[in-house]
Amino acid sequence: MADLVRAEARKLLTGGGTWSLLLIGIGLGGLFTEGFTQAARELLSSGASDPATQTAVIVRSWFAMTLVSGILGALSVTREYASGTISRSVLVAGSRSRLFGAKALTGTAAGLVLGVVAAALAVGYVHVAMPRTGAEVVWSHEATMTALGIVGTTTLSATWGVLLGWILRHQVAAILVIVGLTLLVEPGVQSFAPEVAGYLFTIAMTGVNLDGKEGLLSIGGSYAVLVGWILVLGAAARALVARRDLT
Repeated sequence: MADLVRAEARKLLTGGGTWSLLLIGIGLGGLFTEGFTQAARELLSSGASDPATQTAVIVRSWFAMTLVSGILGALSVTREYASGTISRSVLVAGSRSRLFGAKALTGTAAGLVLGVVAAALAVGYVHVAMPRTGAEVVWSHEATMTALGIVGTTTLSATWGVLLGWILRHQVAAILVIVGLTLLVEPGVQSFAPEVAGYLFTIAMTGVNLDGKEGLLSIGGSYAVLVGWILVLGAAARALVARRDLT
């Protein structure tokens, strides 16, 4: 199994899309940081907020990496269907179950790497951004939990993406579903039914990151929701992989 996991890791590392997605994630994080920095300047100058709160908010802007992580997880599966190499990968792996497990492990590991990168950049960027607001960084428990939450949610988002990749099997469909759920569908549910939205996958990720919106669960509750979704989708994906043709 170790050799199979290493082989799957090499596929991720040698795929041009992996590095492109990393750059996109960094670009999104930087863009969101800039937007939150401008907002923080206005809030601080008007006395409507304080440096500790705005430090945590700017750190939270790197939550954007979760979207990239989910897409990378999905592509680790769907691009093999697109290229027609999935059958060969199963043969090399020895069984569908082994390949399923190896891709889940490597996809999750890739998400962990992206999460660590995003959290490190968040901590670094906030020390550049806050002085531009006219205030200094005031690190708090909230900022610490937010940085740790970025690591956790980016990791689980990759697992989520891998499972959706197995279920959908089509690159464009998987990307559209991930982007649509993250940016449109689930935020839409949150806007009119916040008491329900906390149990949705991408909204639960914002709960882990202490987004502060109405209806979000605690960090522990949000993690429980995320793990629940992973277990349900994992069971569905595993059943479909076992029953459907590979082509």
